[in-house]
Amino acid sequence: MLTLSTSSSSLAAILDRTGILLPLAGLSLLVLVFIYHDRALGTRSRRAGVYFPPKTLPLLGHTIWMLKKGMDREQHQIFELTKASKNGCAQLSVLGAGTFFFLSRPEYIEGIQKTYFENFEKGDFFQSRFGDVLGHNGIFVSDGHTWKTARKTASHIFSAAQFRNWVQVVVHQELDSVVSLLNNLTLRGNEAVITLPELFFRYTLNSFSRMAFSSDIGCLTKDPACLDTPVEFALAFDYAQQVINSRSFDPIFKQTELFSAQGKNMRKAVASIQTFAGGIIDDRLRAVQREKKANQDQGQATRATGTIAQLAKKDGKDLLDLFMETTQDREELLIVVLNFLIAGRDTTAQLLSWFFYEMMAHPEHLDGIRRELTEVLGECPEEGYRLPYDRLRDVPYTFACITEALRLHPSVPKNGKRCVKDTLIVPSKPNPTNLPPIQIYKGEMAGWSDWVMARLPEVWGADCEEYRPSRFLDSATEDEEGRMGTKQYSQWQQHMFNGGPRLCLGMNLANFEALSIVAAIVPLFDVHWARADQGQTASWPPKYLASVTLPSEPYQVEFRRRAR
Repeated sequence: MLTLSTSSSSLAAILDRTGILLPLAGLSLLVLVFIYHDRALGTRSRRAGVYFPPKTLPLLGHTIWMLKKGMDREQHQIFELTKASKNGCAQLSVLGAGTFFFLSRPEYIEGIQKTYFENFEKGDFFQSRFGDVLGHNGIFVSDGHTWKTARKTASHIFSAAQFRNWVQVVVHQELDSVVSLLNNLTLRGNEAVITLPELFFRYTLNSFSRMAFSSDIGCLTKDPACLDTPVEFALAFDYAQQVINSRSFDPIFKQTELFSAQGKNMRKAVASIQTFAGGIIDDRLRAVQREKKANQDQGQATRATGTIAQLAKKDGKDLLDLFMETTQDREELLIVVLNFLIAGRDTTAQLLSWFFYEMMAHPEHLDGIRRELTEVLGECPEEGYRLPYDRLRDVPYTFACITEALRLHPSVPKNGKRCVKDTLIVPSKPNPTNLPPIQIYKGEMAGWSDWVMARLPEVWGADCEEYRPSRFLDSATEDEEGRMGTKQYSQWQQHMFNGGPRLCLGMNLANFEALSIVAAIVPLFDVHWARADQGQTASWPPKYLASVTLPSEPYQVEFRRRAR
């Protein structure tokens, strides 16, 4: 009796202090648990016909499940979700981040990126996570008029004339450095071990900086000693992308990064990135002022644009020239430089890293590449081939080998957009597997994974997980010499360069850079996976790293000179 009396007194005391608020709060919680028994607070219920993983908690949905999974094997996790579904569609409910749909099928991707293009935006989800690195108005995170203006301005640098007059010159000069460096490394023992992805990152960073900004940053020279000098910008950029990727399903990253070691390191990385890019801009702005003053001193008409292009003896304007015609604000130009560096440096370098892995796994294709290069370009000179831009389509077998590597290892493995208007995504035709329409509501995310799509038999056939370059060769277009042409698929199936209005501007540049370095290296050297006693640090096959893009883990290879 005493215990019951004491409990009643305690309850009465609490009610005296809180009144009816505590019971109402408890009742409200029960109601919310009842409504959101299988999903995150504030999200809509599961969609019919879409796979909804069962491991959910009331009010939290898949939040804890996602945090436990982590991001290290992100693509495999999306693949497992997709395979568990009947139609390749999966739905996740995450507290604070909202509802995510993974629709890794061409029929849905066309709807998001073309048919209902205006209904889906990058929006705050991307801008908040990328903003400290790429700004809120950069071409990769912006929408509407801002995005259209940036794309239109940048498109001029990717014209055919630019490729012939400037891009080709820069790429060939950088290849001179690559081949000379490898020759110097193998000069004594005819073999040398290097970290191959690092070489490719230097190649693309140096070449793109020259092409887009007329800035030679000197991270790749003919002297092998250059490989021993760390590129601080590259290290900071890689780290920043890993952090950005980790923010995907973290609704409170802004708060946790204020106090965490990751947040502290991220702020250091951003400062390093901005210092590097700011140096490019400051050099150009000073050059503009010098040119302006020189013109004034000579009584000539002045123009507030850079002349580094002319100093470099190239025709036309580089990317920075084009954007400086609309603004000379340092912060705005900083966003431009960083947005294009991530595209110009990372994607092609990663493609090359995965391509050479596939060549080491499937060396039978190397003879075909060498034979084709000889047939098209003649006997290989001592410095290797320098593929002309106009001969890009004359090496279909080599192109197919590169494209198949990109299919299996897409440089941008996943992407998505926020729905800004309730949309019923009706699968595009043909729809051979009778995929159902999917309802996406305003505020929900619709995403896809090209990495996953490459591994779906419904998209690429029963051999989808095999490396088979012949899928990109077309026997129907065989020429008189027996060479097959390139087989094209729809941009929604062959989606490695995105599609619709946001089709990758740099697609031809990436293909040219990749084909050019293959033509320069493969005829001169054999490339072998380094052994553990040679310093190998990677597993076989190499793992991909958790990032915005798809870098392989660093791996070492042995270069051996081929007998001539």
